[in-house]
Amino acid sequence: MAGLDARRRHAPADPASEPTGALRVSGIAAWTPGASALYLQLIRFAGGIRQNAAHAIHPDHPMFSLDARLQADTLFIGNLSFCRVLLMNDTRYPWCILVPQRNDIGEVFELTQQEQQQMWSESTLVAGVMQRLFDADKMNIATLGNVVRQLHIHVIARKTDDDAWPAPVWGRHPALPYAPEQARAVTGQLAKALEEHWRA
Repeated sequence: MAGLDARRRHAPADPASEPTGALRVSGIAAWTPGASALYLQLIRFAGGIRQNAAHAIHPDHPMFSLDARLQADTLFIGNLSFCRVLLMNDTRYPWCILVPQRNDIGEVFELTQQEQQQMWSESTLVAGVMQRLFDADKMNIATLGNVVRQLHIHVIARKTDDDAWPAPVWGRHPALPYAPEQARAVTGQLAKALEEHWRA
């Protein structure tokens, strides 16, 4: 009987008999409080699953939260090293918004010098891509924050025949949202053009 007990102790466990979410290390099932949540996070990262634009989780920005108005008015494109890139849901203008992934920041000077440099570097990167993709006559880059306090940078491709030219785009006309197929096309085009710069 002692030999049988020893074999049972060292035999591989039946996966079906283990608790859901148990972690297996070197063939041994280890169950600890919170293991299920950790297991799900590991699967998300390993599979490259993108979280929704409001609460994406990444080791560098684990608690970043997007302002609710930005969330409602934009479409998610991707995450660069420092900024989240969004598409304004308005077909009148090719219009991206970059949001530095830092909470409780409303002004550029509240960022560190290194963060400021990274933010402008990513803004000019996106502006250059948009100028080429949309054959813009002029790129508008601005940070306002009068309505949405969370720091964000507008990068807008302007044409001399667009609906607001030569005035600024803000407050000129109500937004014309993208149809689903248009949204997929434009976000896909921008995502493809920036693919080598997305954060892994």
